[in-house]
Amino acid sequence: MAATVTASDLFDAVLNATSYDLRERPQDENESNSGQAIRLRTSIYVFFLGHIDDERLELELHLILRHQWKDPRLRYGRAPQT
Repeated sequence: MAATVTASDLFDAVLNATSYDLRERPQDENESNSGQAIRLRTSIYVFFLGHIDDERLELELHLILRHQWKDPRLRYGRAPQT
């Protein structure tokens, strides 16, 4: 009978195998520009805009802000990039 692998087990295996340090900035995908800027994608999804107060210049806004980047240190099994 095979052992059940939990999400925690998987994260531990990935982070321990790569000596991941969250204080270090990720490098670019080609890992040749240490210390340089990385490509960051940002998206904003506004799902509610209401209660606009003209006199006080206030409004109510509900949104989701998402940042996305690739960190090669977290690549599982060092699989080739697509």
